[in-house]
Amino acid sequence: MKSTLRIVALLLTGLMLFSCGSQSTGDETTVATTTEAVTTDAPPADDPVATGITLTYAPKSGDITEGTGETSVELSVKDAYAVGDRIMITLPEGQHYVAFCLSKGNVEETILYLPKSTFTYTVQNIGTSYPPAMSSARKSTITARIPTAEELATSRNLACNPADLENNKNAYPHAITSNVHDKSNESNRLQFEARNAIDGFTQNTGHGGWPVQSWGPGSNMSATDTFKVDFGRDVSLTEIVIYLRADFPHDTYWDTCTVKFSDGTTQELSFKKTASAQSFKLDSAVTTSSITFTGFNKVAGADWAAWMEVQAIGSDIVG
Repeated sequence: MKSTLRIVALLLTGLMLFSCGSQSTGDETTVATTTEAVTTDAPPADDPVATGITLTYAPKSGDITEGTGETSVELSVKDAYAVGDRIMITLPEGQHYVAFCLSKGNVEETILYLPKSTFTYTVQNIGTSYPPAMSSARKSTITARIPTAEELATSRNLACNPADLENNKNAYPHAITSNVHDKSNESNRLQFEARNAIDGFTQNTGHGGWPVQSWGPGSNMSATDTFKVDFGRDVSLTEIVIYLRADFPHDTYWDTCTVKFSDGTTQELSFKKTASAQSFKLDSAVTTSSITFTGFNKVAGADWAAWMEVQAIGSDIVG
């Protein structure tokens, strides 16, 4: 009897051990399967975002040169600029400002706003509106860099753009006018187109090609004609500075005009007959995306009145 009980006890113990072992194995299998599923279903890493600034020079004839840098880049142009040459800038994702210089030592560096983060400049008027060194030198240096937030917030001339083009809509500031002298004549148009009044050159005691290129409308200039500087975004302005074209007695001048801001407010400006810069403090800091001049009143005398340079002093709205 005792032998029979011992055998039954052993059988029951074996069954219990077998049952516990099977449950443990089942749990481990479940855990392994779950872990494997998590690993397999994890989302892939995001694609890397392109960083750095790219500067490309593509001459009309010759080899393309390209350079990249994290925040700045320089390119040496081996041959003189020629009409049709292209310069292309691509900024990192999310960046819209570039401090750009078309030819180091010949043209000043200026901060441009690129709404699409890219810009292509095609050389058009190299012999008319730029220093002769740019079309005769064997080497020029192009520079591009990302400006700091401190630079953007610092007061400067927001209207300066030596690389502006008549039909430009990808880089700001940009100058636009309703009246240019003799647009049918290519030479006259280049000497007197709107972009000349925001190119950074202020020598104003002559007229014609560089260094006295100007915004020069026709003798039929009316009070309803306009000259506009488009900033491409809202900026804060505190002052406007105007250099008349002072090629007297060839020129006369406008003694008054009205400047209109993008919110519709206006301010009257009055001028003196002088070659010196004429500064107009705004009644208060103005937030605007453009400045438009109209209501020009010409003083009797010569047929011609013109502006050499328009400066808009202020800062970007950052932060």
